[in-house]
Amino acid sequence: MAELRLGGRTRDIASALAPHPEASTLPREFYLDPEIYRLETEHAMRAQWLPLARVDQVPEPGDYLATAILGEQLVITRDRDGELRVLSNVCRHRAMPVAEGSGNCSVLRCPYHLWTYRLDGSLSGAPLMAARPGFDRSAIVLPQVRHEVWQGWLMVNLGGAAPPLSPQVPTLSAELAGWDFTDLRVVASSSYDCPWDWKLTVENFGEYYHHFGLHKDSLEPFLPAKRGRCLDNRGEPWNSSVIDCSSDYLELQGRVMPGLDADLATTMQIFTVFPFLCAGAQGSSAFWLQITPQSPRRHTVTWHVLVRPEQAAWSDAEEFAAMSLSAIDVLQQEDARACRGVQAGLGSTTAAPGRFADLELSLWQFQVWLLGRLAEGSR
Repeated sequence: MAELRLGGRTRDIASALAPHPEASTLPREFYLDPEIYRLETEHAMRAQWLPLARVDQVPEPGDYLATAILGEQLVITRDRDGELRVLSNVCRHRAMPVAEGSGNCSVLRCPYHLWTYRLDGSLSGAPLMAARPGFDRSAIVLPQVRHEVWQGWLMVNLGGAAPPLSPQVPTLSAELAGWDFTDLRVVASSSYDCPWDWKLTVENFGEYYHHFGLHKDSLEPFLPAKRGRCLDNRGEPWNSSVIDCSSDYLELQGRVMPGLDADLATTMQIFTVFPFLCAGAQGSSAFWLQITPQSPRRHTVTWHVLVRPEQAAWSDAEEFAAMSLSAIDVLQQEDARACRGVQAGLGSTTAAPGRFADLELSLWQFQVWLLGRLAEGSR
């Protein structure tokens, strides 16, 4: 596959698919062309597994969380038996969202005309509709979206036909076993508007190479780029990199997560399950970079801080969460400088694919996967 027909034209992608030591980055059009974004949305996002929330964000029977992804209005519910569902958050009457924000309830009630739905999505009430000819309340239900729980993330497949996620990523699951992501919970979050292509955030997140320049004062002294290493994903749809933390960084982190292996506590590991479940862990905590694409050159990013349940009860938990968000804000602003700059640079006709560094194996793994999905969709 040296060529790929996308957006009505044939594109040479031979250099992007070459073995990593000889490979180059994606052509500039992949970050600019609305038609390519449309194809990515269809074949590399809606057809794949996407992170929607952490299951701890709807922990109790009756809890709900309204959210949206790729234009789909959704609501996560946990019914009185504890079963999780992902439902369309669109009333079957006039398309008004039936839930906003989060909370705990016994039913979902549309505020427009008060149509009411049980937490399994079935209609329980529709004022003044019983006498309408052919109106069958039992036949009306909020559509469910296919979901799967992996490592504590509630993953959704909007297209409905993706193979189960867990069997696709056995090597990564084994790599992450010591971190025990399943047991972590969200304790703090912060959102950012990102006026650049979503792939730039995924690529920036996936490597330590940029610590030399972009984070030379904030991260490089504590997480030196030369200590980073990329893992072999064995052709599975993920990438991951590990870095050895400096002693100064370990001291700054303070107490480590309860039950964490001593060797893991001295490292930071980041990973991406394609297309954009970006997360990582270090001795004191973990983090999730929730990416929500909105258009070819805009997405939102919400950083979530994750800790073990015991840590959430520590006396300094709020202080730790605030400190974490403050550090994240510094890093996000530094990363945003680069991503905005790269997006602007790609708009120039002089921009051309560049060669990968050793520490950018993860980026090559991502683009090979992406091109494979687009090739399948173009057949």
